[in-house]
Amino acid sequence: MTTTLTVRHEPDQHRFVGALGDEVVSLAEYAERDDVVVMHHTETDPAHGGNGYAKQVVVAALDQLRAEGKRNLSIGDCRVSMQIGCWAC
Repeated sequence: MTTTLTVRHEPDQHRFVGALGDEVVSLAEYAERDDVVVMHHTETDPAHGGNGYAKQVVVAALDQLRAEGKRNLSIGDCRVSMQIGCWAC
């Protein structure tokens, strides 16, 4: 079994997913309006909980969004400036 999490962007479904091999084990869903990306939901398969997979998906998502030039992100009710490299409140 693969133990390295691979994160991929699924823009048509407005989400980033983390997979172990072919199995999706974690995801982060988002919405985008103007220059703001709102990451409103993360989820990890309970069988894979406690391994930090959601954190890895969020960090990879923020890295990609930053590379795409996005500068404003809201996670839940917390607004984070990506210019300072934060990923959580």
